Parts: sequence; structure tokens; C-alpha cells
Amino acid sequence: AKEFAYQLQWLTPFYVEELDNRQAVYVIPQCKILDYPETIDLCQIGCQSIYPQWVAEQFKASMKFTPQGHSCTCCLTPLH
Repeated sequence: AKEFAYQLQWLTPFYVEELDNRQAVYVIPQCKILDYPETIDLCQIGCQSIYPQWVAEQFKASMKFTPQGHSCTCCLTPLH
């Protein structure tokens, strides 16, 4: 979770809401990607599809984004 948080820094500002052995929850209050027009495809394809695949391979973890407008929550849990 700490390594993932470090890797996520380049993408957009966030804060850690929860961090324990079962999960890490990251909150992105204002996504910098969505500040640009017509970037919802990048959010859906990149952040919600491709990036979770990379996290699964690199960190052996499941990653799920829950978008809400220009903010979202990211939950990271170990793969079983």
C-alpha cells in the first residue's frame, strides 16, 4: 500500500483515509485528469481498467475506483 501510494503521487493529489493489513483507501478529492475537457474516457479506460491491471501484476493487489464527479475513492486490497 505504501509503495502504491508513492507511485500514485504523479497522477493527482490524494490522501490516505484508511490503511491496515486488509485494505488501503485513498481519496482523490479533485482529480487533475478530469480538470481537462473530454477526459472521462481516460478515467474509465486508464484509471478504472488499465491501471488496476498494472497494480495486480506489480503489487498483487486488487484496485477499485469509485468515481463521484471530479473526485473518487480508490480501494486497494490484497489478491487472494
